[in-house]
Amino acid sequence: MVLNDARQVVQRADALRSHAETIAGGTEPELAFAVDPLFPTDILMESLRALQAAFPCLSVTLLTEGLGATEQRLRDRQARFAIYSTGADDLEAGFLRHIAMVPVVSANHPLAKEPAPLRREILEQQIQLVVTDRSPLTQNLKGGIYSARIWRFADFSSRLDYLLAGFGWCHMPWHMVHEHIRAGRLKRLEIRQSEGLTMAIHVVRQRGTRPGPASRWLIEDVRKRLANGEPCAGSEKAGEAAKRAAPQLPGSLARRGHRRARG
Repeated sequence: MVLNDARQVVQRADALRSHAETIAGGTEPELAFAVDPLFPTDILMESLRALQAAFPCLSVTLLTEGLGATEQRLRDRQARFAIYSTGADDLEAGFLRHIAMVPVVSANHPLAKEPAPLRREILEQQIQLVVTDRSPLTQNLKGGIYSARIWRFADFSSRLDYLLAGFGWCHMPWHMVHEHIRAGRLKRLEIRQSEGLTMAIHVVRQRGTRPGPASRWLIEDVRKRLANGEPCAGSEKAGEAAKRAAPQLPGSLARRGHRRARG
């Protein structure tokens, strides 16, 4: 028993020494950042796995909240940086990627049988599944809501479950639903107002702050994986629409587009 205790003490001492050497080399002792669930999870996981290998002693806090809650974490300085769709002029943002947002519904839902393109009066009669949050940054925002009947959800995963179960329709990130569409569980709706709808994702930080070595490493790794990965668009046509939409979402317009797409 004493020998086992001694081994644990030595292991903890070695870990403490390695951690101290890492901090002494300029690496931040902990990396806390916020990510909107809109961002592709598989790419983030690959980057975090590589980060773990490059900085084995680094503690990581990953905050995953949508809409204004991601930005609020950054403003409250609970996160060193954040990845989300931004339009705040007082924050420093670097573009990462456009994410295609597509209107979808369960294959068994009545909307799936309606002739395309869908008229607004048809959408108003059906339940729309909307993502919301408790952040003061998104209070009283109602953009992107077509239906008179609204069901609200706190996250994308729960909304996807109810979407698949046929409770209503909504806009979803292409990377979260394309497999369900191919498998026939979901149907992509044709809504003229939603054609070419994309969200511009940025990496954002407070002005005047400088990211540490681990933060810079992770951000650069995410950029490389995004550059080498598949487009986050619903089709080649949608990808072209995303590029055309890029200049249309600067500053405060990007913020409004970000809110609208959650309906």
